[in-house]
Amino acid sequence: RCRQLRTDPELAVRYKLLKKDLEVQMYEHLGYPRKQSASHHHGGLAAMKPLPKLHKNVILRLITRNAPAATVEGNGQALGRHSPILAGLLQSVEANKHEVKTVVLSEKDKMADYANVFDVFASDNVSKFIEFTENPQIWATKEQVTEQLEDLKRNQAKMWQQFAMALEITRDEYIERLNTLKEKEEECLITSLNECLEADKRRLTHLHKSHLQQELTKLHHRYNQLAVDIKDFYSNETSKLNELNLRYEESERVALEKQAAEAEQHIKNIFPDKGLLRLLILSDVLRDLDLKQACLQRIAAKITKFYKAPELGCQLLHSATIQELLSMCSNPQLIAMNGPKGFHFKPELLEKELSYREATQIELYKSWTIQQLTEAQVAEKEVWANLLQEEIDRRRDNTLAYVNIDIRKIDANTIVVDKERRTATLAQPHRYGVVIANHSRSSTGWGKWFYEARILNFDRSLGATISIGWDTANRQTYADSYIPGLTPGPNGEYGSMLTSDGLLHSNGSVDDIVTTFDKGDIIGCAIDQDRNMYSFYKNGQPVLLAKKKPEIKMADTYTLVPCVCMYTARPKQYVKVELEFCEDFQTKMPKFFKPYGDFNPYKRRDQQPIRPIAKYVFPDPSAKKTEEAEKPKKGLPKPPPKGD
Repeated sequence: RCRQLRTDPELAVRYKLLKKDLEVQMYEHLGYPRKQSASHHHGGLAAMKPLPKLHKNVILRLITRNAPAATVEGNGQALGRHSPILAGLLQSVEANKHEVKTVVLSEKDKMADYANVFDVFASDNVSKFIEFTENPQIWATKEQVTEQLEDLKRNQAKMWQQFAMALEITRDEYIERLNTLKEKEEECLITSLNECLEADKRRLTHLHKSHLQQELTKLHHRYNQLAVDIKDFYSNETSKLNELNLRYEESERVALEKQAAEAEQHIKNIFPDKGLLRLLILSDVLRDLDLKQACLQRIAAKITKFYKAPELGCQLLHSATIQELLSMCSNPQLIAMNGPKGFHFKPELLEKELSYREATQIELYKSWTIQQLTEAQVAEKEVWANLLQEEIDRRRDNTLAYVNIDIRKIDANTIVVDKERRTATLAQPHRYGVVIANHSRSSTGWGKWFYEARILNFDRSLGATISIGWDTANRQTYADSYIPGLTPGPNGEYGSMLTSDGLLHSNGSVDDIVTTFDKGDIIGCAIDQDRNMYSFYKNGQPVLLAKKKPEIKMADTYTLVPCVCMYTARPKQYVKVELEFCEDFQTKMPKFFKPYGDFNPYKRRDQQPIRPIAKYVFPDPSAKKTEEAEKPKKGLPKPPPKGD
């Protein structure tokens, strides 16, 4: 049977047919689409055709100060449609026997009071205006052709991506099928040779091993060659696909690019850089809104080139036109113009636009998150870097003047709060009493904040418990009997509380941390908004929390408030806790942390510094010069007393 495997010619024919069948099926599976017509891709839009030339039935006589008189011809309907001034003049003038009207435009009558009008009625300037009135569709045609060109490019890119993806999927499918056939054929070959081995085991042991290795090598070589052929076929088809993509719809693309270039050249002829400002003045004088808008777009694109031109200070140019031009400029352009004062228009217009842009940017920065602000600062691509830094500094320094217990959100029948709103006493048994602070911290802010709670009256052996830490600030009321850290808020969020029983209530679960506290202990609570971490302290020492770590991770989005929850099982067994948010901590505050509040207006009198009693002392002549040197200079305000 081994001899038949080596000499059987049908095996070679079988592999040749398999290879041919794979190539045919792969080519049919690719399914290249046929070339489509231009009307299919572009919605049947015809190429740009120029408008027929209009009948010249109006003669404009132009009289300027610095140029000889000239005449230009134009169509009365087109001129009247674009300029209400010319429309009124044409209605007041009678036509001659050839039905031609003559209108005189002179700078020496109505404009005689102006110092310089820059030859607005020059023949070349008015000719450009007439050409624009006869070709009002030039901007729309350019935008239409440009849009068609972009659609063609997007369709080509999308089609090329689909072809490449289909080709890659087909390649992977056939390689996988080839590997499957290889495994089956290898298994069949091994089985046949094993049967031969059983028949000639005693005589042909060594021959069997060499024969097996030889046949496996041949098999692997054949399939490896087939894999190489498939990869070569894939490479060739990929090259053909790339070439097809380059030639696909080339004629339509070239035609559209040619039309776009012609439209751009036509626009440059009407709106050259040299006479663009004079054309803007003419459009403002004639109140041609379309021409004015086109001129403003061209000038705004190159404002750094035109903003120092004296034409922008022409008295014929309205302030509203300058304001509209500045509104079209970008922020870097406005900042560049705000440097050296070399322009001729009113500086107040530029300052007004800059003030509006800055106010808009400030509101935008306020809506950003901390991550967006820091990423923008690191990238150093913001134009208003000072405004970005001010917003970052504003969020960093967000301490409050005085933080105390919020009496509006507690149950007055259960909790008794002192006048300073720093001490809370649980007066009703068999009910959880919760007190919170009047200020919360959210994930939009940052900083490291610390407060402490002193246990004034508490006996854990009589069935009383206290939990201290942070609770969610989104609850409608805190007067209900609930357990912070285990009871979710309205949006499913939890707080984190350290209990007197040695438990940690956090994110709806309970962890045994062993550390307990009782009367006289001081519990410190810290929140690190920069790293989103909680931490607790007992008498100044860190408390090991879950997994024996001193910190636990907070949620990505949170709004937390300092919270104390008290419970007692016996009447007249009062639980009393004093909270300190601002200062006078009895334990050492952790490094880099700040008090949760800024200062305490209810500071005890015995803790205030005692002012020394003034005594009369005879003056020392040697100290007279020193006193005079320490006196404030004339004209400067007297410094306030120290401590005010």
